[in-house]
Amino acid sequence: MAKLESEMGIHSTFYFRTKPHVFKPEVIAEISRLGHEIGYHYESLSDTNGDMSRTLEDFKRNLRKLRKVVPVQTISMHGRPLRPYDNRDIWRDPLNHEHLVEEMAVLGEVYLDIDYRDIVYITDTGRNWSPVRSNIRGYIESSRKLDFKNGLELYQYLNSNPYPCLIFQVHPERWTESLPDYFLSVCVDAIANSTKKAVNFVRNK
Repeated sequence: MAKLESEMGIHSTFYFRTKPHVFKPEVIAEISRLGHEIGYHYESLSDTNGDMSRTLEDFKRNLRKLRKVVPVQTISMHGRPLRPYDNRDIWRDPLNHEHLVEEMAVLGEVYLDIDYRDIVYITDTGRNWSPVRSNIRGYIESSRKLDFKNGLELYQYLNSNPYPCLIFQVHPERWTESLPDYFLSVCVDAIANSTKKAVNFVRNK
């Protein structure tokens, strides 16, 4: 996806987790060389089971790990919908947010520091093109809500003078060229969406 976007003159931001199975320094460095920005996809509050005293150290350790490979200026929480913690809660404390910006030299958190009211937000979370249908945490407040029934509707919108302020958020593992990987991703998403519904039901009961 990064190569295709580079060939098309598109510069994106790719957010990486630091878990061993997805933290691939050579891939991260190659994507950066293609002209894309690299950000940190953090999940420290979930990883420390809500222990705020350990969370900041975990966050800083993983940020340093990623910065050893490429520059990092922005962060985006990983939703972890099956855990009870909202990773953004770290920065809702003004002192922590000030520390993030001034001491850790991070420009901002994309779900907290961007005003989305006049931005079209399109995401493939849950393997659909609705910003809220399968989103437990990664949703935003926008006056320009769009809900596409399928990829064809989305294609027609993007091909017909779409609104210029637009965020297109996708998960590259859903866009594989390998049929076995594709079917695996479909199955994983189906299980995850069913589990999300069950978790939401229990939490809201």
